[in-house]
Amino acid sequence: MVITTVSHTSRHQQEWAAGQGQHCLQMLPRCTPAWAIDRKSRAERMADGSVPAGLAELRARREELSGRIRDEEAERARLQGRIWALTERLARTSESLARNLAARSELDRTIAETEAAYGKILESSQTLLDVLKEEIENAGKASEPQSTSKQKQAHGQKHS
Repeated sequence: MVITTVSHTSRHQQEWAAGQGQHCLQMLPRCTPAWAIDRKSRAERMADGSVPAGLAELRARREELSGRIRDEEAERARLQGRIWALTERLARTSESLARNLAARSELDRTIAETEAAYGKILESSQTLLDVLKEEIENAGKASEPQSTSKQKQAHGQKHS
């Protein structure tokens, strides 16, 4: 039996792969696509002793992946350590911030109370000054002698 290879278009390859290439299946001995023979010869090559070589290649790929996995696990552990450290730092900063906010709030309250008390003191001082001025004026009027109109006239004639 002679196997001849015929190069088919990609449509035929797609039909073959989809199982719709019935016309090729009927003529299998005479019309095997080149790509199907390549697969067959690859399988035959594997059976001819290249299985150990294929396994060696797979093991090499596995080792390469294992190295990448170790690197990524180390990076992950490093990042988790940084996350833990940053989380601790965030907690300490948050606690300090809460204490500082409470202290500022207390200072704001004290300032407001002091300003209100100072305002009352100023108001009381002004009231006291007003009362004192009034008392001084009243005391000055009370200490002046009561002069009669004749005395004023006489006083006015003496100076003329």
